[in-house]
Amino acid sequence: MTVGQRLKIFTESKKIRQQVIADKLNMSRQNVSSFMTGRSDPGLDTLTEIILNYPELNARWLLTGEGHMLEEQRKSKTEEEILAFLASKKEDCDLCKEKDKRIRELERLIEAKEQVIEVLKKK
Repeated sequence: MTVGQRLKIFTESKKIRQQVIADKLNMSRQNVSSFMTGRSDPGLDTLTEIILNYPELNARWLLTGEGHMLEEQRKSKTEEEILAFLASKKEDCDLCKEKDKRIRELERLIEAKEQVIEVLKKK
């Protein structure tokens, strides 16, 4: 299940219209709809705003599907806690980008070696 699908479950359970969310997030209703249908994913800033605007929403559940949808105790989240959690997710993303970059470098190296092998075969 995607973040958007979990957001949709939350909003439907709370009977929150997409336009209300869009107004709170300063974006179009179409953008919110795109998140909920999986056509696009919300960025870190948008996720932060969602979590700040809906403190009863469990950030871990929204982002990963783990735990309960609603906070067990309605304790107020600080922006620092939210940003720390999102930063940990960004680090995961950065690590994937580094791995992808290294894979592309290795693919180019393999291609170059294959070209050398082809040249040597022709000799």
